[in-house]
Amino acid sequence: MRSIVFAGAAVAALALAAAAPASAAALIHAYDFSADVGGYVIDHAGSADGQLLGGAAVSGGVLHLDGVDDYVQFGQHIVPNAGADFSVLLRVQIAASQAGIAEIISQGFSGASGFYIGTNGGAGFRLTDAHGAPGVALPSAGAFHNLLLTNGADGFNFYIDGAAPAFTAGKVTDFNTGTDTRLGRQFGGYSEFLGGQIDTLKIYDGVVSYDAATRVSAAPEPASWALMILGFGGAATLLRRRRRDGGLPQPA
Repeated sequence: MRSIVFAGAAVAALALAAAAPASAAALIHAYDFSADVGGYVIDHAGSADGQLLGGAAVSGGVLHLDGVDDYVQFGQHIVPNAGADFSVLLRVQIAASQAGIAEIISQGFSGASGFYIGTNGGAGFRLTDAHGAPGVALPSAGAFHNLLLTNGADGFNFYIDGAAPAFTAGKVTDFNTGTDTRLGRQFGGYSEFLGGQIDTLKIYDGVVSYDAATRVSAAPEPASWALMILGFGGAATLLRRRRRDGGLPQPA
C-alpha cells in the first residue's frame, strides 16, 4: 500500500512540474473590485491594495469612476519596472460622456518614463509616453472591453477584445521612478480623470497570451489536479497510520 501511495505522489509531482514550466508568467496582482474594504480595493494575488480617493466607489464587482475627481492610488509601482517583461489586463467601460485626455492606468512621470493606458481626447488611445500616438481607435463607449498590454522580447503589443494585436512597437524599457500606480487618473499633479467603470485588473510578471489572460475556468488547472493527487496520497498515508496505531478499527 505504501509503495502505491509513494508512486502516486511521485507521479503527481511530475505532473505538477510539467504543468508549471519555469518560463510561465505569474499573476502577481489581481483585482476583481468585489468589495470596498475600509476604503481600499483588495489585491487577491499580491499585497498591493489600492485606496479609493475622490468619490471612487465599488459596487456590484465594479469600480465606478466619475471622470471628475475619482481615482485609486496604490502605494507602490505594481507594473514591473526597469525593462522587465510584463502583461497588464484591464476590463473597462469608458463612459460615452468621456471628454478630453484621461487615463485608465498610470505610473511614473512625464517624459520617456511615463507609463499609462488612456484616451487621447479624441477617439483614440495613448499608450505610454514612448507610444503616445499609436493610431488605435477607442472601442464602442458604454460597453465593457478587454484591453491587454504586453511588454517583452517580442515587443510592446496592445490588444482590444481579440488575439490579434491592434498595435505593435518596440519594448518599453524604463518607468521605474515617479508616481506610484493609479487607476482613473494620470501620474504627478496631472488630473486627466477617467469617466467609466473597471471590473478587472490583472498584472503578470511576464508575457501572457490574450486567451490566457482573459480565460475564466471553473475547473482546476493542471497544477491544481496534481496538488489534489498529492493531497489524496497524504490522506491515504495518514489513514493507514491511524489504523496501525489503533485510532480506527481495522477492516474485518
